[in-house]
Amino acid sequence: MSLIDAAVRKILANDTTVKGLVAARIYPDRLPAGATLPALTYSLITDIEDPRVPGDWQARVQVSCWSNPTAINGIKSPAEVNSVADAVKSALSRTALQKTVSSWTVGTGTGAVIYTVTSCRCTDAPRLYENETGFYHVPCDFIITYRT
Repeated sequence: MSLIDAAVRKILANDTTVKGLVAARIYPDRLPAGATLPALTYSLITDIEDPRVPGDWQARVQVSCWSNPTAINGIKSPAEVNSVADAVKSALSRTALQKTVSSWTVGTGTGAVIYTVTSCRCTDAPRLYENETGFYHVPCDFIITYRT
């Protein structure tokens, strides 16, 4: 299994807009108890060899955007979580039509793994409201095509 999800985290952590919204609050798999919001979680869902293109891999990574805005007159606004989701989609999106590839690196020195990303597209990003917590949640699903 690859470390493509760690590469996704690195891209998000280094993006100025994302960093301005969530700072360093980017967590693997789930929010820690008492986490300050807005924040992100990321999870590797699948990572399989592309059956059509030898040497290519396709990973599905979910980046969940979380927000708990203050209610004004008893109403919470989804504006914050929408901004976070837009920043995440902008930071990660790479289309095959751009005809350029991106290098996403995990680690340093001789232990570094370089992923040559030919496409990264968001396939779904519904806005949800979590009744139990009162949090807004936008799970952004990305399909990433890459080579190592």
